[in-house]
Amino acid sequence: MKGKSNKLWKHLHNVSGCENHGTAMTLNDCDDEHIINTKYIADIFNNHFVNITENMDLNPDTDITFTEKLDNYISGLIPENIFFTIPLMSSQYVLQQLATLDISKATGLDNISAKFLKMSSHLISIPLCHIFNLSIRK
Repeated sequence: MKGKSNKLWKHLHNVSGCENHGTAMTLNDCDDEHIINTKYIADIFNNHFVNITENMDLNPDTDITFTEKLDNYISGLIPENIFFTIPLMSSQYVLQQLATLDISKATGLDNISAKFLKMSSHLISIPLCHIFNLSIRK
C-alpha cells in the first residue's frame, strides 16, 4: 500500500508542477484569482465532497434512495457467504487510543492539538465513542 501512495503523490506533484514538498499549491477561483490559503483550499474541497450528491442526478422518478442504490450495488459485488462488519467501539478503547497520541506532532486543520486531546481524554472519550458508533451503525 505504501508504494502505491508514494506513486500517487509523485504523480500529483508531476501533474501540479510542484516537484518539491516546499512549493506552495495554489488554485484559481472562478475569476481566475489565485487562492493560496491551504485551509481555504481544504474547505473548498471538503464543501465540494460533502455536497457532491446534491449535484448528482439520482433519478428522482424512483422511490429508491441513494443509500438503497449503494446497498444494492455493493451487495451485487460481494458473494452471499461473505459478511463485512465493523465492530462498535468501547469508550475504553477510545480512551486507550487517545492515550497513544504523539503530542509532539503538529495539529491538523481542526487546530486541536494532540496534547489537548490527551489531557481531556477522560472527558471526551465517551462522547467520541458515541459519535464513532453512530457513524458505524447503519
